Amino acid sequence: DFILILNPDILVLSKAIENMLDFMKSHSEAGMLGPKLINPDGSLQYSCSRWPDWRLPFYRRSFLGKTKNALAWIDNYLMRDWNHEANSQVDWLYGACLMVRRQAMAEVGLLDERYFMYMEDLDWCRRFWEKGWQVWYLAKAEVIHYHHRESAEGFGFSGVFKKSSRTHLISWLKYFLKFYGQDLPDKKKATQGGSL
Repeated sequence: DFILILNPDILVLSKAIENMLDFMKSHSEAGMLGPKLINPDGSLQYSCSRWPDWRLPFYRRSFLGKTKNALAWIDNYLMRDWNHEANSQVDWLYGACLMVRRQAMAEVGLLDERYFMYMEDLDWCRRFWEKGWQVWYLAKAEVIHYHHRESAEGFGFSGVFKKSSRTHLISWLKYFLKFYGQDLPDKKKATQGGSL
């Protein structure tokens, strides 16, 4: 009934998968669930975000990212103002560790293979919401993620010339063009689970 997607750089902590499974079984409207990601040093790794807009590549990949407006926008985008100790619906989850409902995936479809890397999780979560399936963050399920987001580093030309940054920008462009002109999903309609 459920499928677990797990990156090879994930260390699952005690009862994390069990807690995720219990949550999915008791929340039929949930199509996708992600745990709290923790860095190897025990600090929080931001693993859910609000919907991005056209400013994302400019604020994350250029000197504009150092401005006051950009820093405030990035904080909001990464949900740094949000209580990561609480379970909640979120716009989208990073794909390092996800549990999805098989029925929901059958309606939504698989991950879009046109993304070589990056943005495929954002794309997928958006399509879950569009089909009426909720996306949840589960704080009581914890996993350690041994991952360094190189693509999120670097400003100006030095950042653009990194292969990971170029790949990220290409994926962002694919995402932007795919959904250009479309309204964001109405999350209030995702109350019964699917069939929108």
